[in-house]
Amino acid sequence: MPVIKVIDTEGNGLTCFDFEGRRYPNFPGIQRRLEMTQSFVGRSDDIWVIAYPKSVEYGSWSNMVLDWWENTKDDPNVLFVKYEDMSKDLLLIIRQLAVFLDLERSEELYGEIAKQCSFQTMKKVKTPMEPNVWKEQNLMYRKGKVGNWKEWFTVAQNEAFDTWYQQQMKDSELTVEFEI
Repeated sequence: MPVIKVIDTEGNGLTCFDFEGRRYPNFPGIQRRLEMTQSFVGRSDDIWVIAYPKSVEYGSWSNMVLDWWENTKDDPNVLFVKYEDMSKDLLLIIRQLAVFLDLERSEELYGEIAKQCSFQTMKKVKTPMEPNVWKEQNLMYRKGKVGNWKEWFTVAQNEAFDTWYQQQMKDSELTVEFEI
């Protein structure tokens, strides 16, 4: 995997890996994880796997998310954006992002960005990586709806996940909406 040095606008360098035409920061274990995607074959129940311990590189989903949340929630240089919030009001999130980045623009531009970033447009355009990651199934772009988990989880899986989620998130003010 080629290693590339990327220079930002202030002249700082960042070492990245080039993988299938995309650049990824040199995080620990990233090269191995990217190479693993080449042989990944998705199954209809794989979405359930991310909730269990050691389902992401450094522990469970909750450990990863809560660690980021607890260490950066008060950092003025970090903006947390959740898929559920984008699903409710993408235009509002685009405005918030523009303010956060100090790149305020016209409502017309925000509307065009929202159109280009909509699930429908992304599903139509897709990304070059999508067929390589999900192989035989088109799981990268399913329905784009919050609450679609109901079509994937069994009742038993949902009950187990609810119990697990409540236990993991009980001490955090971070919330995730599973239905809108």
